[in-house]
Amino acid sequence: MTTDISSSFCVILNIFKLVFYTFVLLLFIDRYLQQALALENIVRRNAENTERIMKNAIGYVVSNNALGTVVQSTFDNSTSAGITKLISGVLVPTARSAVRDLDTTNDLTFLRIVTRKFEYLVAPEKEFTIVVMQ
Repeated sequence: MTTDISSSFCVILNIFKLVFYTFVLLLFIDRYLQQALALENIVRRNAENTERIMKNAIGYVVSNNALGTVVQSTFDNSTSAGITKLISGVLVPTARSAVRDLDTTNDLTFLRIVTRKFEYLVAPEKEFTIVVMQ
């Protein structure tokens, strides 16, 4: 009798685990889809500006801020990863921190970096950062 109760309990526990893991997976998929929709909205909202900028641009990188990964790029993987790591991972947080140190109610909306060879136009959004290289 105890064996039946214990095996029934194990079956119920396994069903609970399966339901729980399915729920977690669905939450993960939902979050991923929300990020994809956010990127789509950003691209759609900035389509006119993107076309104007891309006439003079060498390329662009769109990176996911939460994961630090490249979502879309016109560069090869190593160049895209380097741009994401250095600009999105180092410069943007530093510039955002400097802006907030000056005024706590303010936030970084755009960053322009001019070097001898290139110009980087950085648009940090909440979930994604867009970097255009001219």
